Amino acid sequence: MVDDNNHNNTETAKRRDMALRRALSTPPKPKQAPVKPKKQKPKAQLKKDQG
Repeated sequence: MVDDNNHNNTETAKRRDMALRRALSTPPKPKQAPVKPKKQKPKAQLKKDQG
């Protein structure tokens, strides 16, 4: 697991850099708002599955 994390550090760093560059280059879009309710829906489904 430690080795995998070490190898993935470079990939995660690149992904973070790209995300930061995109965030700085583009202003916050209204598309971010509908993303939150989408995350809540699967949680509700998980609760139903557990019940």
